[in-house]
Amino acid sequence: MITSPWPIGVTIRHYAARANCDAARSVGLAPARRGQPGYWDNLDADNDGKSCEPFNRGWAKR
Repeated sequence: MITSPWPIGVTIRHYAARANCDAARSVGLAPARRGQPGYWDNLDADNDGKSCEPFNRGWAKR
């Protein structure tokens, strides 16, 4: 049996979010910080501890 620190509904959404950021957004768990439901290392492109964050190239604020 899998143990989770979250209620069963949140745990199911967490595992559904693993596929990709579109899946994480569709279940309402993106963006997510390390340790929160919806966070997966494979979804943290820049390894800053936040997965599926909006992409910002920096030039948009000029």
